[in-house]
Amino acid sequence: MSMKDRTAAELATILEAVRDFPHSTGGMSQLDEATSRFRGTSPQYDEAQAAFSQARMAHKLSYTEATGHSDEAWNAAVAAAEQLANLLHLLGDRRPS
Repeated sequence: MSMKDRTAAELATILEAVRDFPHSTGGMSQLDEATSRFRGTSPQYDEAQAAFSQARMAHKLSYTEATGHSDEAWNAAVAAAEQLANLLHLLGDRRPS
């Protein structure tokens, strides 16, 4: 099952696990795409999803060959993922339309 086919609750669980996979830019990108399919659910959701999208992009762009990815940017992306997960849990077994 692809990320795009998962329920809101399933995506929430995956978002909560992001912290266990430091600097996983590919996984974050897939989650960004999958969670964007729930946009329009509520203004709070749209705001949290946009914040997650921005934070994961900032993390991706923080990479330098000398130092790797920024831990500060990673922590911000994880925090945004956790906020988005909280809202997705409220949607339960709903699938994107």
